[in-house]
Amino acid sequence: MKKITVLIYPAYMLDSDPLSFAPSLRPVLEGYEVKGEVWKEGDLSLLPDSADDELVLVRASNKMWCDEVDLARVCERRGFIAFSRDNLITLQGRQDSTHLVEAVSHALKKVESAARS
Repeated sequence: MKKITVLIYPAYMLDSDPLSFAPSLRPVLEGYEVKGEVWKEGDLSLLPDSADDELVLVRASNKMWCDEVDLARVCERRGFIAFSRDNLITLQGRQDSTHLVEAVSHALKKVESAARS
């Protein structure tokens, strides 16, 4: 089974369902093991370097130690997807309600293709 990690900060927001922050992704991620993990201190320097074998989603929060522009840029460089309240966080720091599912679907194809290589 393929794994999806959802990094969440602050820790108290990590409830039993990591997709509670992105319900539109449920149909796309059906059949995947989705696990929530704490994004330590909401600090960009504490994000994992990359994850070639799985998709990583990072939930933006108003408590994190960076702005959404920086988060989106770091996530893009590492192959992650930044989101907030069921919205994609764009490289301009905007919340885009129409492209989160598309971005996740595209990223899943890339991860699966890399796994086959």
